[in-house]
Amino acid sequence: MKSRLIKTVFAAIVFAACATVTTAREAYTFFVEAPVNVINIFDRNSRLDMLDYFRSGLSTPTGNVIGGKSRVTALNSNLVSANVSDNTKLDLALLPVKGDTIIAIIETVATPIPDSSIRFYTKDWTPLPSPDFPSSIDFVDKKERRKVADSAPLFDFIAVEYLPEKALFRFTNHTAEYYVKSEMPMIFEVADSVITMRYDGKRFVKTK
Repeated sequence: MKSRLIKTVFAAIVFAACATVTTAREAYTFFVEAPVNVINIFDRNSRLDMLDYFRSGLSTPTGNVIGGKSRVTALNSNLVSANVSDNTKLDLALLPVKGDTIIAIIETVATPIPDSSIRFYTKDWTPLPSPDFPSSIDFVDKKERRKVADSAPLFDFIAVEYLPEKALFRFTNHTAEYYVKSEMPMIFEVADSVITMRYDGKRFVKTK
């Protein structure tokens, strides 16, 4: 109990300091203070525990609200990654956009085929409109798209990672894994499996 109280007091001091110097706020502060409607799988104290274990070099998991075990797996000034369970991952990323900072929450389910979703928020946790998520056709060179447009799948399985050192999103298309070889749509004969895109505050823009 005493240890928990010390953690809470320390976190309050850190957040108060960060509030006066906004540019000093790092991803872990947003990870801890995210409201329950944004991150509901583990409470604030559990998030503090997860960060403590990671910084101490321990792989000790922390219980979550559905009875599973979670732990932080990566941490830097602009990104916190956590394994929510064996099959689910959550990333909180800070995006520099037009002189401001936007928060991205990426949730990835690994099975049966990896698939991600992204939500965006302002620094005060106001939800932002969701941009169009890339589909399989976006993995095809523009010169080839007309030839294979008719074979584009009706749904996609696309996993997302944030690359903080480049401020880019890396999208990996796993949709082809849904098909047996004999039924593979023609689009996957010419589509790349990975693309990178930046978020400009309103939409995803493919990088060259």
